[in-house]
Amino acid sequence: MLQAVNQDGVKRHFLEALTEMEWRERKRHERFFCPVCQEEVLIKLGKKKRWHFSHKSRARCPAARHGETDVHRLGKEKLFRWLQSQGEQVSLEYWIPESRQRPDLYICGERQVVIEYQCAEMTVDQTMKRTKAYRAQRMNDLWILSGARVRRRMTQLFRFRLFEWYMSQNRHYERYFVYFDPQSDTFCFLRHVIPLDVSSCFATYTLFPSSEVTLSQLSHPPPMMPSYEASILSYRQKRRKSPVYRYQHRTFLSYLSSYHCHTPPLEAGWPLPSQCYIQIPCDIWQTHFLFSFVATQQNGVILFDQACSFLKRLFATFPHAIVPYCRRRDVIERIVSEYLQLLCVFSSLLPRSASTFVCCSPPHSEWTEETERHHIKYWESLFVNRTSIAMLEGGKSSKKDEYRKGRGDGGRSEKG
Repeated sequence: MLQAVNQDGVKRHFLEALTEMEWRERKRHERFFCPVCQEEVLIKLGKKKRWHFSHKSRARCPAARHGETDVHRLGKEKLFRWLQSQGEQVSLEYWIPESRQRPDLYICGERQVVIEYQCAEMTVDQTMKRTKAYRAQRMNDLWILSGARVRRRMTQLFRFRLFEWYMSQNRHYERYFVYFDPQSDTFCFLRHVIPLDVSSCFATYTLFPSSEVTLSQLSHPPPMMPSYEASILSYRQKRRKSPVYRYQHRTFLSYLSSYHCHTPPLEAGWPLPSQCYIQIPCDIWQTHFLFSFVATQQNGVILFDQACSFLKRLFATFPHAIVPYCRRRDVIERIVSEYLQLLCVFSSLLPRSASTFVCCSPPHSEWTEETERHHIKYWESLFVNRTSIAMLEGGKSSKKDEYRKGRGDGGRSEKG
């Protein structure tokens, strides 16, 4: 940790502009104690690691974080100074006794904000435990990930760990991630995130010096209009031709062959905003939805509730179909709504009311690249351009469309 109190109750922290000699003088004449557990702590002034205070080996402090890295300490320090430069009333390693939590940074004022600078691996349980504790105290949580956690595979394709999805931000339909690299003093944003599955997504990468970024921009990023046409076309084509994919999903290929198909239909395999909560590939569940539900409805009439019931039964046949800490019903309703909207944009369905649709055309088992490009433009108009337009208009969206707490959680349950 970066701060402690001495025997006189005076707070000492390593953000003070003191030389090594001055700190060693303090070490000789002062004793230091943890502000949370009041146990004595050691002052570390080594050459390899950043200076810090450390509990004695057998201390059991509820706020202790073992194995804190130099990058994490440096990140906290630079974020602290960055917030101070904007006039924010910010505290470092502030202890919240009600929730027994010690966020990296705490901003007091009209809106209480806790900031966690995340460098290390975490479990989903650990992430949600912290998040729920903060929200129980009516605090706004902001997760900033280490810049080293950006894992880029292609220009617009990125990899994720499951717990990181629970640290995303949402604003006017848009999901995004915030990163900070203390070495280069830069913020990185992954904007307009479109999940492909629980471990990868399409996103637009932007980079800014910290001097050009304000706290408000972390929760209200400026509008932008990206395009994923080339990326999604390449992704869909590679996935259809991949021998690894064909080997991993042999049962699904057998299902396709029963419908005299070798690949999913044109209308299947489309990434949706809520796909990050579903551990079944989108081409698999969407193909089942088209062939086993839409095509079997009497007179081609599709009812929203029946569509949700079908997907619920389908997901029950897969182990761990939905990620932890999500309301199953909310996720299913959200993903069905998104997919039905897409099928309407594709002119596969015609909406008769908010919950009733009519099938206009059967799934296409054969198509040209030109047709696929047209469908990609329709997909972008619904899930990418709509986000940008909403931001340009100032987010004129209904409460039903807005995610919870003004940013969103995509159906994550606060009760777990």
